[in-house]
Amino acid sequence: MSRSKVDVAQYPSYCKYIPVISQLLASLSKRGDVVAKQKGLSESVYDGAKMPSIALEDYLNRWVRYSFCSKETFVLAVVYIDRLSHATNVVITSLNVHRLVLTSLVLAAKARDDIYYSNKYYASIGGITTKEMNRLEAQWLTDIDWHVFISPEQYVMYTSEFNKHAGMQSATEEAR
Repeated sequence: MSRSKVDVAQYPSYCKYIPVISQLLASLSKRGDVVAKQKGLSESVYDGAKMPSIALEDYLNRWVRYSFCSKETFVLAVVYIDRLSHATNVVITSLNVHRLVLTSLVLAAKARDDIYYSNKYYASIGGITTKEMNRLEAQWLTDIDWHVFISPEQYVMYTSEFNKHAGMQSATEEAR
């Protein structure tokens, strides 16, 4: 089955969660940077060597443009990040937030979408090596004990929160 590239400008509902997710994770990573520094936390297995130069929202838009995933994938990805943070002592920081996003999106696409791509392709979207992508995915699945199923109730709960926050952002933008 062939898919054409998604023009994010033509599909605002497709990516209405991106600003919400981006702001949420950016806020958590800023807070995590402070906590990691104050507590002298060691690096996590998800940390990169340096902070990526691409903004998180741009990174998410890049995923939309090249992954051809469903919009539901974004909801699942946030649930997976939440699960990882509860299952481990990983603190979301500027050194790992992009890798956490990438890995959670890969897992979500594989769990949710009928058509998904190879880790080599996903690694190229995310700017890491295939070996690193494989390592991150395997570590994540181990950390969450392969718990990738999301109940309809949990999905609705997260979606409702995203819709509420996306609506607030729209109202704020219209007021400007």
